[in-house]
Amino acid sequence: MADPILWPYDVLPPAHPAFDINPRSTRGSANGLGASQNVVSSVGLWTATYTGVPLNTAQRIKCWRALEGILQGRSLPLLVPLRDKPDRMPLPAAANGRRSVFLPHSSSASFSDGSLYQQDTIVAELAASAALAATTVSIRMITDVLPEPGQHFSIGVRLYRIARLVSSVDDTVTVRIVPPLREAVASGERADFSNPVCKMRLATDTELSAGTLSANRFAVRDVSFVEDTL
Repeated sequence: MADPILWPYDVLPPAHPAFDINPRSTRGSANGLGASQNVVSSVGLWTATYTGVPLNTAQRIKCWRALEGILQGRSLPLLVPLRDKPDRMPLPAAANGRRSVFLPHSSSASFSDGSLYQQDTIVAELAASAALAATTVSIRMITDVLPEPGQHFSIGVRLYRIARLVSSVDDTVTVRIVPPLREAVASGERADFSNPVCKMRLATDTELSAGTLSANRFAVRDVSFVEDTL
């Protein structure tokens, strides 16, 4: 199967993106006093909602329609970006609020089409390997700002939130994460704080239905996603 496509955030930007972890809990039967035990799984599932996606240009309308044709409802997964505000990210001061910068070749030349190299302004990697379902990971921050609780990063196509800081030694931090690792990870793997993504599927088969364009010209749509753990 081909790699999941990336939601085209720059073409279809939501006015209000939201990511949440929905814990799985089970409540047992009540005893004679009316009390019951609540058993909570630590796994949880990411859900996301992009509210207020503007379909107000021909490019955006065609892109939305193309996504509907590619994904075919919940048939295929996609990568959903989490674009947090710069002040909620471990950005170095020199980044000036930018997630990435564009650089030429060492000769100062660009590619033949005029494009440049794109380089993330936050560079981090795993400082040690960790097993499937681990709840702590060690991260080496190659850029000079350490992460904080409440920030997000992804490893491959899996999204994680830092719940708390466990320890910090020089440029390496050990953090508790939610949800637990979806896959075993190896030392040296990239921890993406600049442009984290989550592998998800549409919440329903009709999330991208064509619907009606006001005056056949524009619309504002909402779309919801649920994490794909496969």
